[in-house]
Amino acid sequence: MRQGIAVRDHLDKITGELQLRIYNVLTGEDRYLTLPNLIVDNFRLEVIHALAGDGGGANYVVDHMEVGTSGIVAAVTDVAIVGGVSFVVTDVEYVSDYSIRFTAELTATQGNGVTFEEVGLLMHNNYMIARRTFPPMEKSSTFAWTFLWTITIGGS
Repeated sequence: MRQGIAVRDHLDKITGELQLRIYNVLTGEDRYLTLPNLIVDNFRLEVIHALAGDGGGANYVVDHMEVGTSGIVAAVTDVAIVGGVSFVVTDVEYVSDYSIRFTAELTATQGNGVTFEEVGLLMHNNYMIARRTFPPMEKSSTFAWTFLWTITIGGS
């Protein structure tokens, strides 16, 4: 049986971390970037709506990510990715009682020839709940990008 968690003591701090694995499909080499990210206002709003049962439960499932072309610094009021290429979350892992990790891959065949500078974590209803910018990187068929996005609500 799962022990109770004093959630009320941990709701004040919601954080995220994004790990990007850049895999060279020709050489088999990996490169990793690990970056903190910004939880945007939509996250708090959507949690409230999900608790109320608005719009059906499926709307509030985090099921995809988008990479985009805007390098504008992330702000809590951000609501969308610019020039987005969407890709599906393929794995969800409960890292701890306070953390969940979403994994999605931009394959070697997706987004080629575009210089990306941002990524967003989105719910089924297309509401973005977190965003991160990164140095400009041109996507090519030589690389597959795997995003591992961890959201933590308080706790440790």
